[in-house]
Amino acid sequence: MSFCVLVCTHGDDSWVDLARERALPSAAAAEPEEIVALHSPDGGLAHARNCAASSARASHLIFLDADDELDPGYVDAMRTALAMLAAAPMPGSPGQLDLHPTLFVPRVQRVWPDGREDAPRFPNRQLPMDRLNHCVIGTAVPRLLFLSLGGFRADLPIYEDWALFLACLRAGAVMADVAAAVYRAHERDGGGRNANRRVAAATYEAIRSEHLAATGAA
Repeated sequence: MSFCVLVCTHGDDSWVDLARERALPSAAAAEPEEIVALHSPDGGLAHARNCAASSARASHLIFLDADDELDPGYVDAMRTALAMLAAAPMPGSPGQLDLHPTLFVPRVQRVWPDGREDAPRFPNRQLPMDRLNHCVIGTAVPRLLFLSLGGFRADLPIYEDWALFLACLRAGAVMADVAAAVYRAHERDGGGRNANRRVAAATYEAIRSEHLAATGAA
């Protein structure tokens, strides 16, 4: 079992510069078995992530945005959680990983432009996963599961991570919280990619409706 941290960017080179300044040093400090960095000048972020994942060899993928960071000890915490679940509870009986692929979910610490830092927490737990995303982009996902589902959807302008993790759950995956792993999400002035409320609301409804229909809960 091993982990790959993937730092993917698209568009102009300013994102590459930011990744080299922030995301990649934190990825290296976390000491995963593999790091993949990929820039797609013309393709979108989903395309860059999917291309990077296709070249990874580790058993689990951790996607890290260029402007975010992994806290020290992040990958070690994931390794420990993976080892605990991989161990069979009794001799001759299957461990959880033999029964279900597992998403390893970190806590999130939001870092604001003025330097304020929120306390790390598991996000959006006030509502079920089919209402709000419980998994930040840095959730560790089994590589073979990711590839079997086709990776991130290029047709979604936002919330593509939520759509992916819902698809993982429909494929039989379960979630395991890893409190010792902290993903540092740097907020941007102006609200970032989700600032367009009309697009955000329409995309949210489309993803949720699709998931409910696929699970027979609509």
